[in-house]
Amino acid sequence: MGDGGWGWARGARGGGWGRGGVVRFGGGVSQKELAGRMAGADVFVLPSLHECGGAVVLEAMACGKPTIAVKWGGPADYLDESTGVLLEPGGRERLVEELAEAMVGLANDAGRRRALGRAARGKVEREYSWRGKIEVMMGVYRRVGGEEGRTSNVQRSTLNVQ
Repeated sequence: MGDGGWGWARGARGGGWGRGGVVRFGGGVSQKELAGRMAGADVFVLPSLHECGGAVVLEAMACGKPTIAVKWGGPADYLDESTGVLLEPGGRERLVEELAEAMVGLANDAGRRRALGRAARGKVEREYSWRGKIEVMMGVYRRVGGEEGRTSNVQRSTLNVQ
């Protein structure tokens, strides 16, 4: 979604690319429409060499979508071989080849897509949800405070986090 410098491709290809127009460039859409499109997608692809944050990768993972992205910045921190496909940044031609291979590979393997999507959702819940962040921070506090292995003064029931 969005143009991300690829607006020309959407116009040049009439909105579709590949056999039967299976790759679509959606352009800018509302948040509500974006959520619906993400839910209906089989895979999320972030081919950007300029996206250093990659919060959209976490959004896709939270939706249980396997992700294909370039291995640098945020995507390199969020994804691993159990949650998606990371492509080495390199020459443009090689990246395009690797991107095509990864997309075809996931398109032809529904079981792998499901496994990567489940793992992605689980990782987001464990590591990036508020509850997951609190658990990580509580572990840090216990280690720093020398309370490793002892019960924390803060009871789980008082955290009331969704």
